[in-house]
Amino acid sequence: NVGESGKILEVRGLPGNSVDRDRHLGFREIMDAGGDFEIIEVVGNWDDGTAQKVVADAVAVHGQFDGMFVQGGSTGAVRALILSPTRELAIQIDESVRRYGCHLSLRSTVIFGGVGQRRQVNALAHGVDILVATPGRLLDLMRQGHVNFADLSVLVLDEADRMLDMGFIHD
Repeated sequence: NVGESGKILEVRGLPGNSVDRDRHLGFREIMDAGGDFEIIEVVGNWDDGTAQKVVADAVAVHGQFDGMFVQGGSTGAVRALILSPTRELAIQIDESVRRYGCHLSLRSTVIFGGVGQRRQVNALAHGVDILVATPGRLLDLMRQGHVNFADLSVLVLDEADRMLDMGFIHD
């Protein structure tokens, strides 16, 4: 509870879809109507762990804040990751996810190497609930900043022993 005035830090990702924009606009509408607040906005394309550093830097520059609003679910957000060792298995898993989840409002996509990444990046940019991936392409897209695991709550390692045998033990 902040009260009716104070300094608020808002940390959010770049607008990736209408949900991100609506969260930001809703927050600003509430804050503008609710009192006399100074809002410090920090907007960026975050890698995992970067938001915490941004908050620390903002506190160092602006002093103490009376409240903080950190927006989750930004561009590239993934809620569940199913990691599979091969493209063929990843495609089979994705087909099952789509078949069994066809009556649910879940977004899923599959990413694997050997094909262009543009369509995969576009799907991630809108956020997916379930991501089925092979380790190599996932690592590539993570290094490029296209994947956000801030909202990840489920991790499935399918044939983990095989992925370790393939050399992904340190990844």
